[in-house]
Amino acid sequence: MRKFSAVLLSLVLVSWNWCPFGGREQPVDPNAVVQEDVNYIITFWDVELPPVLAADAYRERTEEIVRDFNALKPNITVEMRWLPWDQAQAELERALKNGVPPDLYADWQGIAKYNHTLQIPAELYLGDVLTPAAERGVTRQGERWAWPRFIWPAGLLALRSDLPVGDSELDRLLERGWTWAELEDWLLEHNLQIIVNDYQGRFSGQLLQAATGRGLSRPPGPQEVFDILSRVEKLRDLRLLQSGGIEEIQRGSTILGGAGMPTGFWLSEYFDEHLVLLPLPGIGENRYYPVTVLSLLHFRQARYQGDDHSRAVAQAAEYLSREQAARLGNMFYSAPAFADLDWDSAGLPAWQYSFLTDAARLGTPQEAVDNQTRQQEKRFREELNSVLVSFWDGKVDAATVAQWILDHGGESE
Repeated sequence: MRKFSAVLLSLVLVSWNWCPFGGREQPVDPNAVVQEDVNYIITFWDVELPPVLAADAYRERTEEIVRDFNALKPNITVEMRWLPWDQAQAELERALKNGVPPDLYADWQGIAKYNHTLQIPAELYLGDVLTPAAERGVTRQGERWAWPRFIWPAGLLALRSDLPVGDSELDRLLERGWTWAELEDWLLEHNLQIIVNDYQGRFSGQLLQAATGRGLSRPPGPQEVFDILSRVEKLRDLRLLQSGGIEEIQRGSTILGGAGMPTGFWLSEYFDEHLVLLPLPGIGENRYYPVTVLSLLHFRQARYQGDDHSRAVAQAAEYLSREQAARLGNMFYSAPAFADLDWDSAGLPAWQYSFLTDAARLGTPQEAVDNQTRQQEKRFREELNSVLVSFWDGKVDAATVAQWILDHGGESE
């Protein structure tokens, strides 16, 4: 009986140390030392971007950054693998299922916590170095899960540069923001109309978040929701703000409402001209910037390679995330993720530099940063879509939409 008990105890201990898909794992020692006489191989998966996102330049500069790190750390070798844009997440899912994910994965969805026991939180290695927006974008339940790279502002008004708006107006709007009444006057003065694609509440959610810091699935109080949507309803009834597709920006004096940075890239290529990006109005003095924080995720394998290996991965993650933000941020019109980062802002107009630095300070994720809650939000948005279609068709009013959001929304933190 004692022999049986001893064997059972051994099995329990082994399970506690090595069970990767359920139960508790052995804690990682973040102070483990990288051994100079050990050669560490770090696997890094990144994604081949669509051509509109400066794909060739991104790949070339990222590979240059990897080469620089490998030269800097002779006993740590980062080996890259490029994944097709439309297959990357499925490939990661398969690798996690088999217990053999890469050490580092470049996430382009804004997911910091993957809800998988093989993920190692960056919290173990990160100091107090992040901008406030980056901090919010990688934190879930008080723990920072990923290494942030780019902060992409969303919830924008994308304005074609050939439309009649002067630089002085842009400077003023970015210096102090604007009210809904000012937005209405501005649209009338310049004979502009906002065309929005509110599919699954993208635009509506960004409006709420820009004004209150809380979106559709985590709505603010009833008064704030109604206050914002009633302003949208007024502009809708004046036909200053109408539902439509992205392509409609080319028809007359229109601007696109609720755009994100990927949409801005698409429009820039389509029109072959610069776009001006303006924040959405807030309520009173409150100003928020919906953002997506793109990060590097750190994983362990089912056959754990040791705390010193995890430490080597963390060194690579910090170098790659910092250098990608510094060298590529300008290319992506993104805000810096590290507060102490000397980032390249050459060529950016003064108003856009100001906008990005504000976004780094005031940005808040437009969607949940963990994979599980993201799926819950997706289902919520799918149900909301028919209500929003009726709103833009003029069949229901702002109060109806506001009540639906308040009845169905829930906390995601």
